[in-house]
Formats: sequence, structure tokens, C-alpha cells
Amino acid sequence: MKKYQNILLILLTMGIASSCATTSVERNYFTSSGSPEVTVNAPKEEITNYLLGVMANYNLSIVSQSTNNIILERPVTGNETFAVALTIGNSYSSNSRVSNLSFYETSSGIRVIWKQFYKAMMPGGQVNQRQLTDNALFNMNMETLLEMKAALEN
Repeated sequence: MKKYQNILLILLTMGIASSCATTSVERNYFTSSGSPEVTVNAPKEEITNYLLGVMANYNLSIVSQSTNNIILERPVTGNETFAVALTIGNSYSSNSRVSNLSFYETSSGIRVIWKQFYKAMMPGGQVNQRQLTDNALFNMNMETLLEMKAALEN
């Protein structure tokens, strides 16, 4: 019996140690909003068309669009399904990943801010949301915005 307790203790210790040994990704960019953002010296329509083309590649569909805001959404997939159901939804909720693009006119051009979050729509109509703030996603989104800036300003 003591032998099994020792094996169990070793396995638990290894599990805890391996879960703590995650590598963290450094944030490569810092913005005033804390979200990926860029100011582009180009017409808003060109910016919008560029970003909609990018979002189509990620299977995002337009939920709403106004002069200064576009909200896109797609169903969660793979590991996201379990994570969203566990954290903000449940097995009955309708879960999705949302991208919110905001456009602000400034003296330097159009300021674009990109926020992403998970949304869980509960059967009773309650909506729970959790913003995605991990550094790897932040860096990837900033690189997409910077690529857009370079493409549209040249």
C-alpha cells in the first residue's frame, strides 16, 4: 500500500511541476488601449475592405457593421469549445469567438483597435463574455494590423 502511495505522490508532483513549467510569450508591442491597434493613413473604406478580407480567411462572418465599428463572429472550434463551455458557458450554451474592430478618425489617420473575446449565449438569454488577452494572440493581431498599414500606406 505504501508503494502505491509513493507512486501516486510522484505522479502528482510531476503533474504539478509540468503544469507550472509553461513558457510565457513576451508581448512585442505596447499600445495605449492595451489592445492591438494601429493608426493608418488611408481611407476608412480601404481599411475596412482589407480587414474584412483577412477576417474571411478565419471563417468570421459580419454580425453588425456601422461607420465606426465592425463586429464579426464564428463558432468556437477544437479546444476552444471545451474551454469556453468550462469557463463562461456550459454544455447548453451557444459559444462563439468574436472580433470587434473599432475605427476612430484622428489627425494622423484612422486609428484601428482590434478586440477579441469569447461569447457564451445561455439558453435563458444571458450572455457571458471573456476578452482574449494572451500575448501570443496580441502579437499575431498586431502583426496583421502592421502588415495592413504597410500595404495601404505604400
